Amino acid sequence: MKIVKTSRSVIVGFLVLVLLATPTYFVRASPNEIAEGQHSLYIIKQVIRTNGDWTSIEWLQGPNLAVTRRSVVEGANAPGLDYWFGGLDYGIGKDDSTTLVVMEAESLVLKGDMSARLRVSKGAAGYLRLSLLFYDRASSSFTRLGEIFLDEGESGPEIFEVGLSSMYETPVATASVEKALKEIDKEVFAFYYQWYFCPEGPSGWLFHWNEGYADYPLMGLYDSVDERVIYAHMSMAKYAGINGLIAHYPFEDPLPAELWSSMLKIAEEMRIKLSQSGLRGQDLAEIRNAVSHP
Repeated sequence: MKIVKTSRSVIVGFLVLVLLATPTYFVRASPNEIAEGQHSLYIIKQVIRTNGDWTSIEWLQGPNLAVTRRSVVEGANAPGLDYWFGGLDYGIGKDDSTTLVVMEAESLVLKGDMSARLRVSKGAAGYLRLSLLFYDRASSSFTRLGEIFLDEGESGPEIFEVGLSSMYETPVATASVEKALKEIDKEVFAFYYQWYFCPEGPSGWLFHWNEGYADYPLMGLYDSVDERVIYAHMSMAKYAGINGLIAHYPFEDPLPAELWSSMLKIAEEMRIKLSQSGLRGQDLAEIRNAVSHP
């Protein structure tokens, strides 16, 4: 997303630029669900004040988040302070119910629902005050949207709802929303370790099973030399969208020499690429010897 026009206020321009310098998070609507084109931008602010031991704020509906910045403005040294966030949601926890913690979060948002609806909970001890504000371009300051207060002994959850029409009346900037990637050519490779043998399998001996070996329901007694096991693994890889496998030790003891040739044959049949992890840093002669087989 790129800003194509900001308001005349220098303060608004600074706020927008600072918010855009932070990592981007989309909530409730993925980037694909936000139509390409011109969109108005708004700034919404949450101020969380609590001295309780835990707090949870969950947004059930509201604007679509573009970017956000957050800070603990008071109580950063509270005992055991921990907090988490996801989109516009927040959680705060600490080891006592006396130290005041104040967290502020300013978010650059796109127009979404016409009202904000939040589920607010906390521990029985202490209090919680959550204030919602938006940046009003006319006054060049934050204006209160609404507030909820949970006192000592009130845990919730409580539903807090406030209209957003006043915020939507005065956008602070305009954004041009574009898909970051129209399309991309890619190949996905996965590591493949083919060094598990059991006496009942084609290898005829036990190797690399730390606590014995298992009779798997899908493939029976697991043996990496068994071609049906190789077929099964490569089928799973293709089904998962994997284009190639990086295998291990093609011709190093104790792996049987026929294992690598079987893998090459099956990979060719299944049109899946195959390489080996030891080729990096070797010269061409070493690579040729490594991938050659009888």
